[in-house]
Parts: sequence; C-alpha cells; structure tokens
Amino acid sequence: MVMKIKIRKAKKEDAEKIWSLEVESRKWHKKITDKRYALLNKSHVDIKARREFIKYTREDIKDKKILLLVAVVNSQIVGHIFVRFRKWMWSDKPPLIAKIGDLTVLKKFGRKGIASMLIKKAEEIAKKRGAKYFYLGVWTTNKPARKLYEKNKFEDFHREMFKRLK
Repeated sequence: MVMKIKIRKAKKEDAEKIWSLEVESRKWHKKITDKRYALLNKSHVDIKARREFIKYTREDIKDKKILLLVAVVNSQIVGHIFVRFRKWMWSDKPPLIAKIGDLTVLKKFGRKGIASMLIKKAEEIAKKRGAKYFYLGVWTTNKPARKLYEKNKFEDFHREMFKRLK
C-alpha cells in the first residue's frame, strides 16, 4: 500500500500534535547528547514544558518570520519542520537566511523520505520569500540527521564549540 504524505503549513490546532513529536524527539536527543552537555538539551516532558511548548508553537504559527510545516499521513501529523527567517548579520550586505530550528519525524515513519520532503518544501518557500541561504545546527553525535542533511546538499560551514564551565 502506497502511503500518501501531505506537507502543509501548520495550523494553531496542530500545536498539541506537534508536542507529541517533540516528546519523541526529546527522548531521542537525550540518548545521543554527550552527558557533559546535557544542560544544552531540553529533555523534560512534564506538564509545564508541554504547556509552554504549545503556547509558543501557537505564537510561532502566527509569526511571519517563522515557517512551521507539518507532514500528514492519513490525517495524522507524523513530522514537522520549524524554520526562522532573519538577516545574516555577519555580512556587509546582510542576505535573508532561513534557519531550520527543528525537524522531527515520528520513528515509525522514519526512512520513508518524509524529512527530505519537509526540507524540500521549506526550501521552496524560503526561496519564494527571498532567502539566499538555508542553514541549521546539528549535534555532532546525531549521525542519522547529519547523513540526512548531507543527502539534501547541506555542507559543513561553521562549527560551534563548547566548554563546560565548572
């Protein structure tokens, strides 16, 4: 049976369903994050975290500088991508850039091309909005994500380094 995948802009009422994607994502990130840098990773999924996430997601959906797309299969939201638009401030003539802040697909829907579809649709919209570059940050330990981004023609450009202060 062929799975029909629809990519669309998120609606305010999708925020609760996007939270369930976030819960799965946080559990995954907790596994792959270097323990020394655990404070940099949101892993809690309590009621307060849920409430805040849903509140901010609903605000983000209305924000013109943010693009939030969802992947839908049989009326179930199975993935999402969050993109923020801004000027690249380290340039003499700052171009508009689109930064992927989050990309999640439910594990049981993984490896079906959904993440790539979300990236491609977001890239299409970013171009229409005038963005000149598309970029993201990814944990060095997140090998599946790094492979996905490389497959979608992202290149290493900038490396952030951290030092834990004791």
